[in-house]
Amino acid sequence: MNELSKILIREFKMKRQRNLKFSLRAFAKFLKTDASNLSKILRGERIPSASFALELLQRLNINTDERNIVLKSLVETKSHLKEEKKEKSKNLEHKIVASCHWLHLILLELSQIMILTPNQLEKISRILNVSLYEVKVAYEELARWDLLNEDGIDNYSTMCGPITAENLRAIQRQFLKMAVDAMEIYDLTERENTTLTFSIPKTHIPEVKEILKKTRDRINRLSNMKKNQKSCIYNISMALYPVCDSADLS
Repeated sequence: MNELSKILIREFKMKRQRNLKFSLRAFAKFLKTDASNLSKILRGERIPSASFALELLQRLNINTDERNIVLKSLVETKSHLKEEKKEKSKNLEHKIVASCHWLHLILLELSQIMILTPNQLEKISRILNVSLYEVKVAYEELARWDLLNEDGIDNYSTMCGPITAENLRAIQRQFLKMAVDAMEIYDLTERENTTLTFSIPKTHIPEVKEILKKTRDRINRLSNMKKNQKSCIYNISMALYPVCDSADLS
């Protein structure tokens, strides 16, 4: 439990001692926040920003020394959580590369916008037009790895591991097939299909690949900005490949 949670619990108990009818909702109202948010902070499930924490401490007239201890504790906690997130992302990346099925990626993203349960698997199988067995296997693997319904996991693409791995190529083939099918199913307002055929020196290909990577990373950051507003899963498959080399024609 972090120092902010300890102080808030202490102050809540003190107010309850003076007035047994003083509820958590009343405490939240006093602190000018909602009860759900306060409850998560008290349990240590939510780490507020330093500025918000300072507002809470000021409303409780907490002395400067304790405020400094709390702010230091928040910085340390956030740093620890950041390292944990990095480690979890790294572990996830290795697992996805190792087993690598396109259903893993879709189920992971679904778990970011809803609580995914076994009861929903049949509906997911119909939407994705795959067998219920395949969806169950993918779901059970992610559940076994404790990766479902995890907050803060970044999006993953087929660039998360060695591009030469056969399982990653299988994912790419599947998503490209889905992109072709989408042209017949979805209106232009819901999709974007463009191609660019261009001539270029081979020495410039690394620069083109870097541009594509930056574009992907920028979209990924945009996706993670408003997590509580997510509602649908999209896929972008970028394919850069040689069509013809003039040396082959001479």
